[in-house]
Amino acid sequence: MKKSVLVIGIILAIIIIALGIYYYPHIEETPETVSGSESLNIIITSLDNTPISNLEVDLWTEKDTQGPPSAGIVMTNSQGVATFNIPEGNYFVGFNQIGFPTQFEYQKKMPIIINKGANQKTIILQPKQ
Repeated sequence: MKKSVLVIGIILAIIIIALGIYYYPHIEETPETVSGSESLNIIITSLDNTPISNLEVDLWTEKDTQGPPSAGIVMTNSQGVATFNIPEGNYFVGFNQIGFPTQFEYQKKMPIIINKGANQKTIILQPKQ
């Protein structure tokens, strides 16, 4: 009886260690963000041009579009504007489904090219049908 309890304990310890080794590198960490000298203003409005405030706008680099936003997370201000300061390059703009306004169709990630200087993109949220 004591041997079987010991064997079960050892097996459980091995399973726990194996799971720890597997899952540790896969734990989601706080995403890193990029910073640069080019500005990007993303303007979010409804169909009737009403600004959408307090909406999370997410930005991914072209090379890292999976998982948490890799280039930044910004909330829109009272004018519906989210501002990022990033390097030139190719990015994707998207939203967090959690907290996305339920009266609008969820927008998938959209590509955007950032050039030298000021950049702007307006996204008009469509009402749900």
